[in-house]
Amino acid sequence: MVPVPDQREQIVCLFCGGEMTSGKVLANQRLHWLPADKKERLFVTQDEVPLGQYSIWRGRSIDAHVCMGCKKLVADLQPYQ
Repeated sequence: MVPVPDQREQIVCLFCGGEMTSGKVLANQRLHWLPADKKERLFVTQDEVPLGQYSIWRGRSIDAHVCMGCKKLVADLQPYQ
C-alpha cells in the first residue's frame, strides 16, 4: 500500500511529472470502477471494483490526487467493509 502523503508534501504526477493536488472523489450513491466491456447494473456485480466506503452523512468518497496538466487522477482503493 502506498503511504498517504502529508497535505503539505508536493505530489509529483506519475504521467507528466507535474504537480498534483490532493482532494477527494465524491458520490452520493455507489462509486465504483467497471471494465469497459461490461454494462452497468442496478446492483453491484462481481466485475465491479468498489472505490470507497459509504456513509449516510457523507455519501461515498475516496482520497485522490489530480494533475490538472495532463488531466489524470490517482487514488487508493478503499474496499467495502
